[in-house]
Amino acid sequence: MRIAATLLFLLAPCFADDADLDALIDKLFSPDANVRAEARAIIAARKDVDVAKLLAKLEARRTDRPVLRVYDISDLATTPKERKYLVLQLRSAAGKAERFRLDPDRSVAVVVAMAAVHEQFSKELDELRRRRALVIQLETRVLQLPEGVKEVPGHLAPKELAAWMRERKAKPLQAPHVIARNGDKVSIDIVEKVSYIEDFDLEVEGDTALLDPVVGVLEVGTALQLRPVFADDGSIHVSTRLQHTKAKLPFPTLKVPTPMGTTFEVQVPSHDSLSIAGRMICRPGRVTLLRIDERTVLAIAASRVELPTGGSR
Repeated sequence: MRIAATLLFLLAPCFADDADLDALIDKLFSPDANVRAEARAIIAARKDVDVAKLLAKLEARRTDRPVLRVYDISDLATTPKERKYLVLQLRSAAGKAERFRLDPDRSVAVVVAMAAVHEQFSKELDELRRRRALVIQLETRVLQLPEGVKEVPGHLAPKELAAWMRERKAKPLQAPHVIARNGDKVSIDIVEKVSYIEDFDLEVEGDTALLDPVVGVLEVGTALQLRPVFADDGSIHVSTRLQHTKAKLPFPTLKVPTPMGTTFEVQVPSHDSLSIAGRMICRPGRVTLLRIDERTVLAIAASRVELPTGGSR
């Protein structure tokens, strides 16, 4: 017993500073059972151990170990494209995590990390949810220009736009407004229908044959898909996918023979199509202009909408 006590005393470190306590705690957390037992024996044998400090360091060490947590992220993305973008945001937020994994549906995030990393990750999720809850109003206008207008400005204040339209004699065709949540995609169709005779129905009543025209419809105008996203500088970035169709009037005609030996004329619809995909930067109090063709301009203004307290729509 005397020899064992002497050995314990020799093995026991000096507890004069924190480094000695940290070394002892390392032994308490060792994967080797013998090392852990040795550390416990040292603590039991020595009378100069600062128990309060030791317990505080043990608690800090216990909480400063990687912890697995599962986060529900099903409300942050609904489409495959949104989920792909969300993955990039979450990987960036996870940063120093020991392990980060998403389930196949991208509805759950599994994170293994220190407490501080979990705290930061939770804050990032809260910020994503806050930004997603923001509501944006998109005001769109299609303007028709007279011939000869060469230049179209990129951004104007509303009063400047009104003055520019008066000077250039630009006519507003349509002005639909929509409301979207931050990051959601909305569709706007600014179209008109052009009718034409595409065929005839033959009806025979006794000795009389009647030809009834079959009317076709060509939709022309602009079909928009917009996805507004708030930027950190206060602007709103609007991802834009545009399909513009313009009828080439008058439609050419084609003579078609009938069973009675006569002919009738049908019209062959003709149009030009233009597709544009890109991103427009809309700033508060400004209208962004995009020229679609020689006589058509698209004007977009985006602004944040303050919803009444108690919910959103």
